[in-house]
Amino acid sequence: MIATRRQAGVRFAMAAAATIGGLGAAAIIVTTSSSAAVWLLGAYLVATSAFAARHARRAVRVLRVHSRSRGRLGPLRPSRRRALAQLRRDLDRLPETQHPSGR
Repeated sequence: MIATRRQAGVRFAMAAAATIGGLGAAAIIVTTSSSAAVWLLGAYLVATSAFAARHARRAVRVLRVHSRSRGRLGPLRPSRRRALAQLRRDLDRLPETQHPSGR
């Protein structure tokens, strides 16, 4: 799971570079050689590029969520707002205690 906008940006950049590099290398291999082993290497490069592109899609989704929320959670549903208010009331009722180390 991708947590932050920066992580999503880095993963997208890495996935895009891997996709472009892999597909470019596969195109060069396929056009310059006729050996079966080279064709298998090209298939491997295409498969890894597809895998990298899949991760790029996930990173784009995270970036979209972060751009919509602009760093905040967004509006809470009324039921969640009531639950949050109840939690805060319960926390306010708890007594204050000293830290175990005495500080």
